[in-house]
Amino acid sequence: AHIRQKLGTRVQSIVPFREGAEFAVFRAVIRAGINVVLKTAPREDLGNANDPSCSARALLSQEEHLSRYVRSRGIPVPVTYGLVTDGPYPCLIQEFVEHDESCEVSDDLLAPLLSRIHTCTAPRPLVAHEGLPFVSCIARRIVRRAHELGEATGMSLAVPETDCIESVLKLRSYRPSLLHLDIRPPNILAAAGSIRAIIDWSNALVGDPALEFARIAEWWRPCTRLRVAYENIRGPMRTPRIVDLLYRLDAALVLGLLHSTERPNPDTERTAVYRATKLADAVRSVLVNRWPPCRREVRPTPSDAPPQGFRFPLVPSGAQPHRRAASRVANGPSPPSPVGSVRRPLQASSPAGEIDAALSIRALFATPAQSITAPVTVALDVPASCEPEAVTVPRSNVELSSERISDLTIVAFL
Repeated sequence: AHIRQKLGTRVQSIVPFREGAEFAVFRAVIRAGINVVLKTAPREDLGNANDPSCSARALLSQEEHLSRYVRSRGIPVPVTYGLVTDGPYPCLIQEFVEHDESCEVSDDLLAPLLSRIHTCTAPRPLVAHEGLPFVSCIARRIVRRAHELGEATGMSLAVPETDCIESVLKLRSYRPSLLHLDIRPPNILAAAGSIRAIIDWSNALVGDPALEFARIAEWWRPCTRLRVAYENIRGPMRTPRIVDLLYRLDAALVLGLLHSTERPNPDTERTAVYRATKLADAVRSVLVNRWPPCRREVRPTPSDAPPQGFRFPLVPSGAQPHRRAASRVANGPSPPSPVGSVRRPLQASSPAGEIDAALSIRALFATPAQSITAPVTVALDVPASCEPEAVTVPRSNVELSSERISDLTIVAFL
């Protein structure tokens, strides 16, 4: 009713067409039979767990300006007729583009389009940047969204701190490019073997093109062939694995929050949260063990500090160790589930103050026993599949004899 009132006699018909997470889209006929879409929001404040400060007017204004800009650069987007900003419901009016939703979008079609988009920059600051440079924006929202997802689901997503993520991403060299960041079938209007238009620029950023491919891989489909076709046009990107993991985590956290808070769905939530958790584990594993700026400082425990202990299940030599997390038995809560494990030979302990990491370990003894409770400190070269917590205990609190232990299973906790 509001849209009809604002457009007056220009509207000949109007029907609901599509509804997204933030906006509703109507199809209408105006003037002399011109088919248009009317994109509007039910409220001005679109803040949510993913984006706490989100304005309908700001996003629609960005859509209008970006659509006009990229269209002038040869990118296929709908013609923009205008933006209605007064009243309670802002409304963007654009051309209705005829398309076939069953049309398959091939990598050979999509790669040149992405290449053309990535040659653009942006005519004005973008909403998703939140006033920050690209690297700072990505780092801060990863940390914020991981916290929000943990609060919403009760899961523990331990991600590195903002400074750590920033220090890694700043080492990445790339050509700053306009990124769409929502490339998937609903936003690709195709027909007769061609892409007619790209719509919905709400997530747009100016930054690393590798983030675009991480989004496509996490939100739509594997994009190995697409990336090869793209690199044949733009040249190789050579994205380090840790950067790809961080970009994928950024994408997965969005889906986790979407399916757990904005549009709750137990089935999709389970899959999305599990994916975000696994990526968070992988990111932390690589950062903590391979990037010195992200390794937590290890400090010896003061001599007057209360002892810390872990309970280690003992199993016969050669048997598989129990997968259940060890439990802390003195002055502390139970640690979270292990993020990885690896069998390693026993290595010599270092004096307190020169300890690489203090890990919970499960010992494989030559003879069976029930359990042993003691704090244990070992110095070892931790592989990438483990994640040591930077806490230590005096080595004098326990004695493990190499004659009694055949080998160790090292289980790292966040």
